Amino acid sequence: MASIEEERRQSLKAAEDIAKGPLYDPEGLLGLGGNFKGEGEPSAADKRRLALKDMARRIMKVENKKGLGGRGWDPLLQRWYPHESHEGGAKTIAYGIKLSNGGPWADTALRQGYLTDEQAVQAVEDEAPRYYDNARRTFDKRYGDGAWDGLGFRQQSILADYEYGVRGGLASFPKLMQAAYEGDIDAMLRESPRYDAKKRPLGRNKVLAEDIESLRPSVPSTAPEKGE
Repeated sequence: MASIEEERRQSLKAAEDIAKGPLYDPEGLLGLGGNFKGEGEPSAADKRRLALKDMARRIMKVENKKGLGGRGWDPLLQRWYPHESHEGGAKTIAYGIKLSNGGPWADTALRQGYLTDEQAVQAVEDEAPRYYDNARRTFDKRYGDGAWDGLGFRQQSILADYEYGVRGGLASFPKLMQAAYEGDIDAMLRESPRYDAKKRPLGRNKVLAEDIESLRPSVPSTAPEKGE
């Protein structure tokens, strides 16, 4: 049986691999563009697992980067400290963890006054399922039970990212949800940009646009044709 330290090391290595991109995929389930390459459609459980990996990849890529002068990162102490959020509102720490949202890692950060990088990586892995499940409830409430399971895992991952990183969550982007429901990639691109408190576009918009573009080979559109 692996020691606690070895398990921690393996967990950190996996999270680092996710953050590096392309999408960390030890089971070999993904093809070009991060699309499922197995036989038929992945199960709901597989979609959830893959969507959570995709969320972690994107969160750690766009929320903060310690090697590039990440906001709140102290390279001498090797710690993350709270900082103002780009979008405004509550303070954030490390990879977009809102200190006002509760949960064990927000509580740990408030109690300690900081997070180590190992804690920050673990926080992303631990927090992602909560936001994924919230996004599922929001989507199914709008389109009916099971509608979420009809989406591809990367569509789920993209929508759950709005639950994670936006004040008001996914519900504040109804047109983006409609575009995802219809499989309308062009509309998803139009409705996806986010802005900071001063109405300036966020840098993460480019990464999200790339991920949305990657859906084109795999997402059937049910959007009405122009002129209909």
